[in-house]
Amino acid sequence: MCHEIPGSAARVNVLRAVTIDVIRQPSLKLALVLGCVACCILQGDAVAIAHDASVDAAAQTRLLRSDMSRPSEKMPAGVPASYDWTGHPRARPIDGTGAFRAFTAWGQLYQCAGTRPTPRDTVDLRGLQAWVLLRDSHRWRQIQFSSDLAGGAFADDYASPSLPALYSASADGTAAQLVPGHNFHFWPSAGRVSLDASNVVAVTVAVEARLEPTAEGVPASCLVLSVGGDLWKSLTAAPGGSASADVGIGRFKRVEQRWRLFTMTTASPRVLHQVPVPALAPRSEEF
Repeated sequence: MCHEIPGSAARVNVLRAVTIDVIRQPSLKLALVLGCVACCILQGDAVAIAHDASVDAAAQTRLLRSDMSRPSEKMPAGVPASYDWTGHPRARPIDGTGAFRAFTAWGQLYQCAGTRPTPRDTVDLRGLQAWVLLRDSHRWRQIQFSSDLAGGAFADDYASPSLPALYSASADGTAAQLVPGHNFHFWPSAGRVSLDASNVVAVTVAVEARLEPTAEGVPASCLVLSVGGDLWKSLTAAPGGSASADVGIGRFKRVEQRWRLFTMTTASPRVLHQVPVPALAPRSEEF
């Protein structure tokens, strides 16, 4: 039985030692090495072997940088141009005062500006997730992951009360339709998670989405989606006022009939290069 060994370097040394023993004693099974790997890596460690190797880390890093630097593919309907997240992504400094003790990832689905409402179109969502890079760590840690989402139909400009949204959710995924004049603003159904913002270096949020196929001969609708993340004063703080503050909003991209990955990160290009984010969507058609 393996026991927890403090520090990643110590765990690597254990693996090296076991590997050498296997080389010296060919009769030992490879399963011994694999078993030690499984039991000696701490739960939550974001290391490459824990994720699908088919996802190219460099390609994912390029996507993350693109989603935080390039303009929106299409503008969202009903959002004033004066809003600083309408046409391009933006990140904000993470509050280090210790005032915020909770967090949630979120997304927002819109009709494209200048297009007619298509309320019968359905968008599938899966794998809304949040990762944080902490000051005392050299690994990204996943703090949220859910395909079972909750949400509301918010006014496109968020200036009036929300309405009940049209969606169905399960552990396998969420399917949503837009209410005309409103977006679908969504988050994990389990709600916020505890997080001391004063210890956070960077945050990454992602979700996969696709537009369900339309009838043959019917043009694909124009819908756009972006993701972001909010810090909250507590797990139960009521919305409004200074109870929350977003850390960033990724650019709007079109939802297509293939699975696309929508992301936001507050990490700088240097941090993304030095500490790549683990595979966000091994099944995505984005790569």
